[in-house]
Amino acid sequence: MDTISGPTELGTLLTFGYGKLKGPDDLAKLIDGERIDVVMDVRYVPTGRNPLWRPGLVAETVHKGGIPEYLHVKGLGNPDFRSGLPATRVFNEEEGMGTLMDALASGRNVALMCVCADTPHCHRRLIVAKARQLRPDLRLVELEVGKAPQRA
Repeated sequence: MDTISGPTELGTLLTFGYGKLKGPDDLAKLIDGERIDVVMDVRYVPTGRNPLWRPGLVAETVHKGGIPEYLHVKGLGNPDFRSGLPATRVFNEEEGMGTLMDALASGRNVALMCVCADTPHCHRRLIVAKARQLRPDLRLVELEVGKAPQRA
């Protein structure tokens, strides 16, 4: 007999900046028991000063930090990141938000990652606002070094 399963519970959206993290041990401390199924790297260009967060090593850093999957989502990147101005847009909202919302709808807990240490001054705030507009019932956890997780 086939079983019919109910609707999948919406995953949780988490967000963090890796700017103050030196590597996988710091990442593991930051997530401290939070279940994260996938890190979505929302940098427009997935590179940085610390080699552990550059292409080729960033997925390994994420895995060693205790997170099973890494995915770069350029569509959610800030194309104006070098301007020094506050972010006002993402590169390809339709594509990027589709990827994010599909993952959350499948019950996966997704962490948005870029270099910025705090969400209010980062383009991640735009992504969070759009996700909440699409799904007002979305659970949010903001992770920041040295602070307790902020749940909303």
